[in-house]
Amino acid sequence: MHGRLALILATLLAWLLSLPAHASLPFSPAEQHWIDSHRQQPLMLGVNAISGMELFTFQGQRAGYVPELVDLLNRETGLQIRIEQSHAWSTLYNRFLSGELDLILGANATPQRRQFMAFTRPVISYPYRLFVRKGSQILTLGDLHDRRVGFISDDVVFSLFPARYPNIHYHSRSYVDMRDALAALAAGEIEGLIMPTGNESRIFLQQYPSLQAIASLQDISSDMTLATRLTEEPFASLIDKLLVARQGEIRQMIERNRLLYNRQVLALSPSERHWLDTRPLVRVGMADDYLPFDAVHDGQAAGITGAFINELHQLTGLRIEVVSAPFNELRRMLSRGQIDMLNMANTPENRQQFLFSAPFFRERDIIIGRRESPYVQDVYGLEGKRVAVIDGFWHENYLRRNLQQVDIHTTRNLQESLQLLSQGEVDYLLENPSVLEYYISGLGYRDLERKGNTSADSFMYFAVNPAHPELVTLFDKALTMMDAEQLRATGLNSVPDLRQERMRLLVMISTALAIALVICLVVALRLLQRFVRQRAANRLLQERQQLMLLDPLTGAHNRLGFNQLQGELEPCPTPQAWWVIDLNNLKSLNDHYGHLAGDALLVQFAQLLRQQLPGAHLFRMGGDEFVVVQTAIDQPTAIRTHQQLLHALEHSRLPIYADKPEIASGWLAAAGMVWRPDSHHALHDVIRQADLQMYAHKRHSKQRGADNAALPRQWQ
Repeated sequence: MHGRLALILATLLAWLLSLPAHASLPFSPAEQHWIDSHRQQPLMLGVNAISGMELFTFQGQRAGYVPELVDLLNRETGLQIRIEQSHAWSTLYNRFLSGELDLILGANATPQRRQFMAFTRPVISYPYRLFVRKGSQILTLGDLHDRRVGFISDDVVFSLFPARYPNIHYHSRSYVDMRDALAALAAGEIEGLIMPTGNESRIFLQQYPSLQAIASLQDISSDMTLATRLTEEPFASLIDKLLVARQGEIRQMIERNRLLYNRQVLALSPSERHWLDTRPLVRVGMADDYLPFDAVHDGQAAGITGAFINELHQLTGLRIEVVSAPFNELRRMLSRGQIDMLNMANTPENRQQFLFSAPFFRERDIIIGRRESPYVQDVYGLEGKRVAVIDGFWHENYLRRNLQQVDIHTTRNLQESLQLLSQGEVDYLLENPSVLEYYISGLGYRDLERKGNTSADSFMYFAVNPAHPELVTLFDKALTMMDAEQLRATGLNSVPDLRQERMRLLVMISTALAIALVICLVVALRLLQRFVRQRAANRLLQERQQLMLLDPLTGAHNRLGFNQLQGELEPCPTPQAWWVIDLNNLKSLNDHYGHLAGDALLVQFAQLLRQQLPGAHLFRMGGDEFVVVQTAIDQPTAIRTHQQLLHALEHSRLPIYADKPEIASGWLAAAGMVWRPDSHHALHDVIRQADLQMYAHKRHSKQRGADNAALPRQWQ
């Protein structure tokens, strides 16, 4: 029983596996009928044998995204598509026209071809570019006028180029394949060659280092379509439908085989392949102030250096991590193994610590000065001059080795060097021309210009941690496949325009200042409000304290007020006159007229003292006792003032109430005065002596019978 069940399950599983997977795709009835009617017959796909990552041999095995794509098509449809190779595109195309091939890869869908061919969308497209010999006078497409120009036989660009560029008249030559055409260009048989820039062109160019790619053809590309005859249109339609449905998987196929093909082109050694497979990450230093070479945008490498680093990633699949910091810090990090690569000058001092790649950018440094500065002959013209040098850059050692006397001004960055030069604080500086053009143009230094050249090897190199020699050889091999001029343009386009950046910074600074101003105004307003409240509180507190120090009846200082001022009066900075004054018979007045009458007398008496002793400090020490002090007064004036006071006390009359008789003041008060010349006379002794004089005056008044005479007759 168990054996029979296992057999049934195995049969069911085999049947399920034998079913074509095309049921998952929504094929139309016509497409499904085409599949069913062609499932048992082989279908031939023509592929150019030298078509690069489409089809190649890697470590003895067939590779390329086309074999993987064919396997995907066969799995999804149940068809039997096979690959047929040919070394020449013209041979491949003629075999398709004759009916030997059912599909062809790489035919562009021109209007003429659409009359008898059905096309899928391109799996991938390659732009066409113009190839010339290095040092050629041909720099643009227009320079091909009246020149000998080569094309690949039956390539679509042969007819598209004259249609798109009708004003260029040239003499065309055709070649069976790319290798023949490149050999003819290198030999000078033709002066320009127009062909697509797929991966295969890179491997061919390695054989001809004298050649280079320059201008790109706008809107002309080599499209890797899958095309069949128009009578078999459902075949192209169902393949196109699969290309859309499996586009993510197909992109992975292309990327995977692109990297494999590049490894083959690079001819990596076993140690290099092992290092590349096991190295998870390469950390590249980017100086934070060396535009337009070193730059970082959204955490990715940018600038000219970044363009080469990103191309290394594209060619090898090597993962890159960017570390941005000042150059000196990055140099220390490289020496400590914290980063792996850094754009650095290849000097004898640096070669003692690091490995160096081949130069990836070949520009020699130039000498810059102000417009009125004289031109110099190489670095030797800087003898005795003031030269700005960025801290940590190789220029300082270079200048000191070549010159006997040079005044070097070390700066933090190029912007500071340019500022010193523009202000006349230095005479010259040395730097890469691309860097100087970027900063001088961007920062608006119209007074600076080129004043000389250097003969030093100031090319751009990558310094590499000595622990990773494979990284050097890997980059050097990849460099042979890189288009330096194209990468320079890509890098320049990835850095900010300094003029726009300055404007952006000005806007940011202005906005920040406006926000700061608003914040300051808000803070100032709140502080002002707090100050007003605090001032009002302080005023209230002062008023309360003042009230505590004053006698509310007479307005004179009370005893607490005397204690407060005693500290100021004790040192006696100027001579002082002290009076002790006591009212007589205040109790009798209160008893006869009431306390209101006594209070009125105290008020009138305090006013009398203020009139007689203007500017003096008046203290009511108790019920009927007053103390007065006059400062900055000499002895004769003090005696005269005292005599005037005694006269006033004796002869003045004080109205208590409007309906009551006036009181003669002389019979009501006794006064004593002591002059205090300096602090050697103790204050308490002076007051005590004045108090004794007051009592003497009081006794003298009593002897004159003033006790009863002091009151009106009706009070007695």
